[in-house]
Amino acid sequence: MTEGATLLAGPTAHGLLPLVDRVPALAASCRHHADEAVIDAAVLDWAAASGLVGRTTRVKMRAARFGGMAARAFPETPRADVVLFGQWLVWLFAFDDLRDDGPLGRDEGATDRLYAEITAALDDRPDPAAHPVVTTFADLWARTAGRASPGWQATFRAHLAEHRAACRSEARHRRAGRPPSIDEYADLRRHANGPFMFDLAEPILRARVPDELRAAPAWQELFAACNDVTAWCNDVASAAKEQACGDVHNFVLVLAAGRGVSLGEATAEVLDRIETRMADLAAAARALPGDFRRLGLPQPPCRDASRVAVTLLGAPRGHLEWLLESARYG
Repeated sequence: MTEGATLLAGPTAHGLLPLVDRVPALAASCRHHADEAVIDAAVLDWAAASGLVGRTTRVKMRAARFGGMAARAFPETPRADVVLFGQWLVWLFAFDDLRDDGPLGRDEGATDRLYAEITAALDDRPDPAAHPVVTTFADLWARTAGRASPGWQATFRAHLAEHRAACRSEARHRRAGRPPSIDEYADLRRHANGPFMFDLAEPILRARVPDELRAAPAWQELFAACNDVTAWCNDVASAAKEQACGDVHNFVLVLAAGRGVSLGEATAEVLDRIETRMADLAAAARALPGDFRRLGLPQPPCRDASRVAVTLLGAPRGHLEWLLESARYG
């Protein structure tokens, strides 16, 4: 790393603002759910009542405003469904904090054992005395799975397995004190970002996407590109915080170390990559009508798939706004 590779000054989410001028899809403000304040409060109350967050972390969760993120993601969806998505967000970030801020994140075996309990909760009710990250997952899954098809559930399980493998890999890197290589980081980051969270758009919208469309390359690219954009925006916003605490899992830090450049130069490259993936996201969405025709899909599933696609297309702008207002990485 060069001499210029110092901590980014100020709120690092502001380093994302050049994208507003470079990417038209990130320029227009997104809509908010009319009940955003109620959603935010309901999400926080659930997290506290379930034991997922304690008194100290409740203050952090309130400042993070996960309900606000959910309210941007689903501005016209019934309030109870948006609250459910906000609860999933809290679960993911609480699990991330459990691994990032304590010894669990450096212990591959302990991480995998905890994840085994989470995975078991897909099929069996966990012991009430299990860790709150397990019991709350079981609660969320029970309220979500029944809305979705067997094909969707299989996809969710596959993405959960990818996240589990990524959590193990991150524990190995932390213990070794070395960052992943530039070449391996993109896939690792996509899997660690919780790909199953993007799957949730379908049941939250109460949509049904045909399995044959779910297997189409354009549909899969839509999800992968949206995942990459939000993950890499997160990395820009959290670079200073993660450098300060010695975490090696951040694209800005990986590029700075791998190329021997300053954090400013590494950030510029991440912004370039985000711009490219935003173009990929738009191209994948444009390809969907052709897939609808090729697969001979009737109108109802086409409408459902289009609603999911519109949600993913709007997610990066909503996520950007959330990063700028949230105290998550401040």
